[in-house]
Amino acid sequence: MRTGLIQNRFRKEHIFLLVVVLGALFFRFTWLSNGDIVSDDALYSFRALGWYDYLGGGNQTTPIQWFGEIPWWGNLSFHDAPPLVFAVQNVFFRIFGEGVFAAKLPFAIAGSLLVLLLYISLRTFKEEKTALLGALALAVSSYAIWISRVGYLEGVEMVFIVLGFFLFARYLQEGKRRHLIGWGAAAAAALLSKYTAIFVFPAGILYLLIWRRDVFKRRELWLAGLAFLIVLTPIIVYNAQVFAAKGHFDAALSSMVGMHPEDFRLIAARGVSSAFSKNAADIVSVFSKTFSPPFFALLMLSAAHLAVKAVRRKSDPLEGFLLANIAMCFAMFLFVGASERYLVILVPFLIASLAVFAFDAGRWLKTKHTALVYIWVAAACIWEAFYAFNTNILITPIGKERVTYSAQRFTSYGFNELDRYMRTTVFPVLPRRMSPTRQSEMGGIDISVLPKKEVVFFDETINWFAYSWYLQRYLTYYRLPVISFYNHIKSLPPDADAFAPLRQVGVEGVYYIFSANDAVLDPVKKDMGAMRKVELSFAEYLNEKKFKIDEIKDKKGATAFIIYYIPL
Repeated sequence: MRTGLIQNRFRKEHIFLLVVVLGALFFRFTWLSNGDIVSDDALYSFRALGWYDYLGGGNQTTPIQWFGEIPWWGNLSFHDAPPLVFAVQNVFFRIFGEGVFAAKLPFAIAGSLLVLLLYISLRTFKEEKTALLGALALAVSSYAIWISRVGYLEGVEMVFIVLGFFLFARYLQEGKRRHLIGWGAAAAAALLSKYTAIFVFPAGILYLLIWRRDVFKRRELWLAGLAFLIVLTPIIVYNAQVFAAKGHFDAALSSMVGMHPEDFRLIAARGVSSAFSKNAADIVSVFSKTFSPPFFALLMLSAAHLAVKAVRRKSDPLEGFLLANIAMCFAMFLFVGASERYLVILVPFLIASLAVFAFDAGRWLKTKHTALVYIWVAAACIWEAFYAFNTNILITPIGKERVTYSAQRFTSYGFNELDRYMRTTVFPVLPRRMSPTRQSEMGGIDISVLPKKEVVFFDETINWFAYSWYLQRYLTYYRLPVISFYNHIKSLPPDADAFAPLRQVGVEGVYYIFSANDAVLDPVKKDMGAMRKVELSFAEYLNEKKFKIDEIKDKKGATAFIIYYIPL
């Protein structure tokens, strides 16, 4: 009889885990390609596609611009971020092609793996119910889902952060050398994803200083440090070479150590801040608007409970290390400032603290009242699940912002629809992709590779980030004629025929991509009156001449772009 009850419970728990995993997959993969790539994710995807570090401007330069060619060490990393996530994306592009789905796929997979990894971490040290609750809360967390559906580095970084957390906790539990060495390697992989993972190292040291000073005398700690350095070899070599040549480190590391080099003039002002009270308020503000109200309240209460438990010396090793990570991560953001995309790396730790709190509260209230705790937590998770669906899946959210959905949601302005038009109508067949290795190869155009000799002009006032992925990749990697109309006009004598130089080289037709909606405009360039006036005037001229047009609409049916075709 007892064996049957145990087996029945085992089956129920595994069925629940399966439901949680399916829920995590649903939230992270449903209509994954709906969101446009219109921020730093566009810059990451563009460069990962061809493993080519270039942004196109003079205010944030890269090694190929410094030296006229890519030096031997230039492909070890990127000028503004470590290389690991770029490498992961590059592999996915090679396997699945270069569409939006392939760009986002590694982050959706990473987000799903994170749910399982948190479950395994909690299951190793806590009861099954605690682990299942933690997995459920992470699976439906709107903030965690959001980072799994965009192409920011944090989406992959978090997997290595939690993996390192799990291995360190296993070492504390079992004392096996391989776990501490694994922690060193995982911590380095997290740092190789993004430098904001730097907090994991002092978190480990802090825990050892407070609770396990004996580990400093053990060989495995130094082996873990060696593993840490070995994994970090690419960025160590890269930064050593950059410093030797230019007197500074890469852009992110330079900001961290207080350097403000001219090579990174656009982002040189970034760095450590002393506005601690403002940064602390920003942290709370970000969490309050990225989680649903009851879920946010539960997380804050859980974190406070974890701190009180540590002060009263009631924490077990897992809880102590969990608090050390939260404290070190919070301290880091007090210095560097908080934003939605940065703070998300705290989410797995906060949700783990929620699971611990629910277990402790249920035990404190005794058996007959335990159900009340789980009903409360379940209600918060249900609200959060609706909040997540509203935020990350629905095109038009229901209800009121910060109550039923977050402002930190995906964007769908029509760029993905433009991308489909480009691939089906303008460039249905692409030549072989090649990345420039010298500055002399940058910006070259070869119309001979096209079945029809046609040129693409685009509206220069289009969103610059989106341009990097949706348009610049054709010029950079395929040498296809994708040209700024405004810059083309500026290169000609006054009152010259804009199409005469094209006819001379045998161009048969021109596509002109006009930004027809304010939502697709660049927030800086749209206010440059002369630039926008040129584009508007050209579109007006084409309308008067009644050239053929195709309208590109966003998912709500609004016209985002107008594509004109001018036969020559």
